[in-house]
Amino acid sequence: MVAPGLERDEFIVYGDDNLLLVCSAQDRKIIPELKDFQRHIVLPLDADAELTVAEYKNSVLHFYVPKNKWPGKHTVTRIVVY
Repeated sequence: MVAPGLERDEFIVYGDDNLLLVCSAQDRKIIPELKDFQRHIVLPLDADAELTVAEYKNSVLHFYVPKNKWPGKHTVTRIVVY
């Protein structure tokens, strides 16, 4: 996911079963024309959102999503962006 102009700590990422929710929280006092955004990324059914790792490097947010061998329980997980 390309996100130029954002800092790593401005991302809020949640994993919910086979869905990733990506939001940004920006300080509008510094640059008032920037808008917050929200994106949903649908994952395959065998993806394990609970163990997903996110990394923000060179204005690109990368997700590393492992496969799950068995269907898991319904969990909502906050994913830290490194």
